Amino acid sequence: MPAPDDLHAPMPLGPHTASGLFRVLLPEEAQWLRLPSESYADCSICPPAMRGEYDPGCRCCGYIPHVPNLLLGLALEDDGAAPLIEGAIGDGLALPSGLWAPPARLRRKVELDAADKFGTEATMACPFLKGDGGCGIYAYRNSVCSTFFCVNDHGEPGETLWSTMHALMGNAETGAAQWAMGEAGLSWELQAERMAELVGDLDRLSTLDGWTPEALAHIWGEWWGREAEFYAACIASLRGAREGFWERLADLTPTDAVGFELAQRDWIPEEFRDEVPPIATGDVSRMPTDDLWYRIQLRLKQLWDLPLDGETVRWATGIQIAGPSNKLPLLMGSKHRVAGASRLLWLDDTELALLERFRGGARIDGALLDSPEAEALENPRELLAHLLRRGVLVV
Repeated sequence: MPAPDDLHAPMPLGPHTASGLFRVLLPEEAQWLRLPSESYADCSICPPAMRGEYDPGCRCCGYIPHVPNLLLGLALEDDGAAPLIEGAIGDGLALPSGLWAPPARLRRKVELDAADKFGTEATMACPFLKGDGGCGIYAYRNSVCSTFFCVNDHGEPGETLWSTMHALMGNAETGAAQWAMGEAGLSWELQAERMAELVGDLDRLSTLDGWTPEALAHIWGEWWGREAEFYAACIASLRGAREGFWERLADLTPTDAVGFELAQRDWIPEEFRDEVPPIATGDVSRMPTDDLWYRIQLRLKQLWDLPLDGETVRWATGIQIAGPSNKLPLLMGSKHRVAGASRLLWLDDTELALLERFRGGARIDGALLDSPEAEALENPRELLAHLLRRGVLVV
């Protein structure tokens, strides 16, 4: 087993972290992006579960994540995470490209989504969700789990930003995983071909718990029973080629197992098919990695922009402040509840004092940013951008 390296150390992603694998898959500048803190999405207590929207034993972890082979290879080098990955392999959830939910599991998921019951069925919980709500492979989680926040500080613009970040990281991890498969000796194209050969009997070849041994033996071929060895070969290939790998990713366009995924979609009852994720066929394609990186930077600039050219900013119509909230005391403490914004938000006394400056209208200028109310905050510009994006303040 190789000695721990920086691929095992979480990579900073603004005020958040992602797997150290993304040190190789993203530009170095990604570590210092000025991303929102997303202060209302507190996974340690899961606000939606507290409100009764999710089952505490499932939360938003209501599916088997597609953790790519490179992350599985890293996790298998970690004494804490390795038993969980070995368990997932033993349960029949692992394919050469990474973890892959069996068709029966996807069918159940889309049925729940269609009934607006995502996160409500504990039997659908991610196999890595711990009893305390934490993630057993947190340091090796994939792009979806690294970029999803149930509530965004900046509302819709923040949600769009993180959606773009997910697309960037997802393209990178998928393209790298498919490249690594070829280096290890079982190409992505061969996996997709073998999966397509199974579509005639999906009812028999998968259960809610995993793929059947027959299906796995067909997909893995000579590597069946040596899954951990294959994942180790994948991560070894990346370590040997990491210099300049981000630039190489521009030429690695990931593809879907189109034949299998189309057949799987048609196998799902028609009334639920609209819930099946898009498949990258001729009319649905992935945006190039370079374009996604440019969009991230543009959306971040727009997110933090403030009207500094003399325009008057004031409270939006219908904004009301209720006294310290006692509805979710564990979550919000004594913060003031702000109603009328896009989704509820809470402000503490010092944040509310700055907001009060705009009740009758004010300009965001040097005088305001030097005011006692602004100087009492660690970063008043970020709060003002947050209030503008959430519709509490309007120009």
